[in-house]
Amino acid sequence: MLNINKLEIEKPKRVIIEITDKCNFYCKHCFANKHDNELPIQSWINIFENISKLKIQSITITGGEPLLYNDLFKLIEKVKLRKTLLTLDTNASLINQNNLKFIEKHFKKIRVSYYGMNRSWHANTRSNALNENKFLNTLELHGNIELHPPINCSKQLFGAEIKKIIGFFFPVNESTWKHLKLAIPSTILYFIFDIFFINSPNYWFTFFIVLLIPIILIPCIFYFYTHFTKRSILPIDIMSFYISIFISFFVGFKILNYEQLGLFYNIVSIIGTCIILACYLSFTFFPPKFFLFKDPINNEYGINKD
Repeated sequence: MLNINKLEIEKPKRVIIEITDKCNFYCKHCFANKHDNELPIQSWINIFENISKLKIQSITITGGEPLLYNDLFKLIEKVKLRKTLLTLDTNASLINQNNLKFIEKHFKKIRVSYYGMNRSWHANTRSNALNENKFLNTLELHGNIELHPPINCSKQLFGAEIKKIIGFFFPVNESTWKHLKLAIPSTILYFIFDIFFINSPNYWFTFFIVLLIPIILIPCIFYFYTHFTKRSILPIDIMSFYISIFISFFVGFKILNYEQLGLFYNIVSIIGTCIILACYLSFTFFPPKFFLFKDPINNEYGINKD
C-alpha cells in the first residue's frame, strides 16, 4: 500500500499568481471578469513571504489584468524577492509614464498578449482591444517586453504593405468575400499544377466551373442559414466550405470525363475565368460597398487601413 506521508514532492521552481480577476478587456476566450473576489494586501503579503521561504526561482503575476489590483505596487515594495525572477503578465493598456519606472525596477520581464496583425483580427478576440499604434507605443516605452506568443514585432509588421501581401492570399477580415479566398487560390494552384497531367479537351471549362461553384454556393449556404439563426455558426461555416469544394470537384470530374464540349465552351470558360481572376484582384484592394464585402466586426470594407 502506498504511504503518502513518505512521498518526497519536489518543490516548484515557478509560481503563477492570479492576483485579481478584474480586467479592462473582455476577451471572448477568457475567464476574467467572471468573479469580483480579491484578497486583501495582507493576505498576499503572507503568501509571498511563504513563497520566498521556498526560494522559488520565478514568479509570474497575472490576472485578469494585474495592474488593476490597487495595492500591487505597495505589495511588491513590501515583500522581498531579490533572488526571484518576477514577471508581469499584462495586456499593456495600463502601462504609462507614471508607472513605467516602478515596473522596470521590480519586474525583470513583461509578457504581453497580442492576438493579431490588424485591428479586425485583434478586435475579434478582444471587444475593446488595444490598437496597433498604442500597442507599438507601449513597446517603445519599455524595451523588455516579451510578446506571448513570441513574434518579431516592428512597425513594418503592421504596415500596409504586409497587410496587402497577406490579404492577397488569405482572409484578413470577417467578410464573406474574404473567406472565399480559402477556396479560390487553392483551386487556381491545383489546376495550374494539374495542367501537366490532365489531358482533356474540357480542361478550361472544368477549371471555370470548379472556380465558380464555391463562389456561388458558399455565400448562398451562409446567408440561407443565418437568415434563420441570426448569427454565424462556425461548424456550419466549415461544413459548408467542404461541401462546396466537394461538389465543385465532383462536378469538375464529371465534366473532365464527358465527351468533348466544343470550342464555344472553352472560349466562354476562358473569358469567365479571366473575369473571376479580375474580380479577385480588384475586389481584394477595392471592394464595392456591398454586404458581401463588409466586415461585421469593424463595419469596414477590404483590407483594414487602421
